[in-house]
Amino acid sequence: DDPLVVTTRRVREALAAAGLFEARPLPFVAGDDATHVRVANPLAEDEPHLRTSVLDTLARRAEYNLARMVGDVRLFEVGSVFAPRPGRALPDERLAVGALVMGARRPPHFTEPRPPAFDAWDAKALAGRAARAAYPGAAIDLVPVGDGTGDALWTIAVDGASLGTVRRVALDAPVWAAPAFG
Repeated sequence: DDPLVVTTRRVREALAAAGLFEARPLPFVAGDDATHVRVANPLAEDEPHLRTSVLDTLARRAEYNLARMVGDVRLFEVGSVFAPRPGRALPDERLAVGALVMGARRPPHFTEPRPPAFDAWDAKALAGRAARAAYPGAAIDLVPVGDGTGDALWTIAVDGASLGTVRRVALDAPVWAAPAFG
């Protein structure tokens, strides 16, 4: 198999083994014209741009669940993200991994009717697991970002190169919803 197929399979298996469900949403978002690539013939006029982050579409899936009173969300996706290339007809496309967790860490059980909620440390552990699956044998570091008061919490570094972040995810959520991390 192609190395990219093998790598994505390892990442999918690692995140599914951690209890997350794979989502495969379409890569279209509301976006804006400055940082997003607009599709010439969009499926819907309210989402005419290609996403720049997998978390953009995972956040919409979480909001969909919240609108239906489901606050326990454990989703991941391995999918394409896009960036504009000035002077070129086609955008820059690359494969990315994203996970979004919120609500109860595990399903309720009679021995634990109210399981603990996901927190930033759980998101950090998932990021480390995904990075180790994608880059076996590489040095994986999760470096704290600032003082922890902003959305970004950790930078994911692989062999010294920054390849992603762990952050709080802003959602259009009701007051009862737990915080989301991605």
